[in-house]
Amino acid sequence: MKVIIVQSIPQALELIEKRIREVFPISDNVVYENNFEKTLQIIPTDEEVVVITSDMFHDDKDELFKRQEKDGGKLAEEIKKINPKAKVYVFSTYEPRYEHIDGFYLKTQKGSNTENEIIKIFLDLKLC
Repeated sequence: MKVIIVQSIPQALELIEKRIREVFPISDNVVYENNFEKTLQIIPTDEEVVVITSDMFHDDKDELFKRQEKDGGKLAEEIKKINPKAKVYVFSTYEPRYEHIDGFYLKTQKGSNTENEIIKIFLDLKLC
């Protein structure tokens, strides 16, 4: 199974990647991304995939979607068009739209403990 971590802030994504590699040394199935459109390009069509994503995106360009359209719910909707079996979980400081996501994990305010909270999500979803 492939796991894709999508966090819109590159510095937070780096901390998450470092922490996952420390806790789960054999984590070759984990991919890290911070761009909405690029995430859609790496979704496998023929294998199990779990996506843990931010609800907000700070992409520089409006490529396939306008900035105001980009949120965790829209990403989940588009991912499920590519791979209907995909599981998408939003990790955010506020509740997302639930219509296309498979679950929600509350992030502490200001994301001060994001990398450790992701580890808890991995354990809860039995991704390790």
